[in-house]
Amino acid sequence: MGKKLEVTYQMVIKDTAAIDQDLVNTATLYPGDLTPLVDRENVQTGGFRFIKRAAEGKQNPLAKATFVIKNPTDDTVLTYKEGKYQFEKVATNASGVVRLTSDDDGYFEIRGLRYGEYLACEIRAPSGYVLQDKPTAFTVGVSTYSQGPVLSIFNVKKTENSIARNGYRCNINAFVGLLIMASSLVMIRKRKDN
Repeated sequence: MGKKLEVTYQMVIKDTAAIDQDLVNTATLYPGDLTPLVDRENVQTGGFRFIKRAAEGKQNPLAKATFVIKNPTDDTVLTYKEGKYQFEKVATNASGVVRLTSDDDGYFEIRGLRYGEYLACEIRAPSGYVLQDKPTAFTVGVSTYSQGPVLSIFNVKKTENSIARNGYRCNINAFVGLLIMASSLVMIRKRKDN
């Protein structure tokens, strides 16, 4: 009598868990002939939907942009291992990192996250577009998956590289300069011959 008993357990939320519904985790301790002790933990998970778009013109959807999800407080990356999500300090190309890729209509989504704030970080831009270097903040809450909004993330088209363009101009200028020098040499020789 008079002793303290502490029971701990880890609740695992699987990716198939229902969104925006209470997930009830119940622990019951049966201390002999005494009344059972019951502890309940209600957890809800949600999700978020995104669309990748071109920043120019009609803002057409963009396929094959790849993102990872990060925790904004400690820069950990969302991984999926042994049937559960967790945040870890790993490189974005590490095994188990959750990568979300936009489909042909530009859409991608994440489900099964606890309510809270997150960052969507682009790690591969669509072909012909500049990689977005600033993460996009989003908040998972009640009905953010089922009732929106769908968050648009924009990419800017790649332009001609100014170094290549300047290099091209330098090559033309060098060619014109050589042509002028060669014609000057020819004219000097002709004068000497006369």
